[in-house]
Amino acid sequence: MQFGHLELFLVRDGTFRLDGGAMFGQVPKTMWELEMRPDRKNRVRVGLNCLLIQTPTMNILVDTGAGSKQAEKYKDAYGLNGNKLLKGLKKLELTARDID
Repeated sequence: MQFGHLELFLVRDGTFRLDGGAMFGQVPKTMWELEMRPDRKNRVRVGLNCLLIQTPTMNILVDTGAGSKQAEKYKDAYGLNGNKLLKGLKKLELTARDID
């Protein structure tokens, strides 16, 4: 997407899982599970999406994803399937060093 001299890109870092009840609050499970099937722990999959803003002189990354240094207990608790940000940047012909 382009706005004047700015270009915006969605860069995916993977997915994680959150409790469906916490995610949808007062919405009954019978309604939200029609759109998002929960797993056996009642968690729904959510995308880890980062925003890359390119100006003529800078690359700005808003949110850097989950990274690769999460403890195993967090990876299991949140069904973390991340650490794909560098691959996403590579598709845009960028590396981590290109981020300002």
